[in-house]
Amino acid sequence: FMAELEAFGPTLIGLSTYIWSLPVFAALTERIRARWPSVPVVAGGPAARRSVLDLPLYQGLRNRLDAVVTGEGEEVIRALVREHQTPRWTSRVPGLEVPQHGLWRSSATIDRPVIDDYPSPYQLDGGPPHKTAYIQTFRACPVPCAVCQ
Repeated sequence: FMAELEAFGPTLIGLSTYIWSLPVFAALTERIRARWPSVPVVAGGPAARRSVLDLPLYQGLRNRLDAVVTGEGEEVIRALVREHQTPRWTSRVPGLEVPQHGLWRSSATIDRPVIDDYPSPYQLDGGPPHKTAYIQTFRACPVPCAVCQ
């Protein structure tokens, strides 16, 4: 994996986090920080939450992240791609939570996007042909439990 990243030469690294992937990303971000200390690392996804990343088990990961996207990321990722190489990008990109000295700072808020405004990869002819695809039609887990919280 690191060889693929090396060949690609990232200027921004994004992580789509789930509870099961946090230990993997904790180890991976340690290696990423050693190799590319100035490349921004941003986490999103269901497990990218203050309440999760503040747990002692995941604080190492939290301390290696530059920012977390806690809501819908469609517009945030676009702003990240545009701004991540500019000074003070974490304050210029809305929709971020930034870990700072053990606390969290929020950037400007962002409106929840209208999901229907974003075409699927299949509508853009970007999906593999002759394959079945499942398109997400709602957000968040329909199961009312605290597993992912």
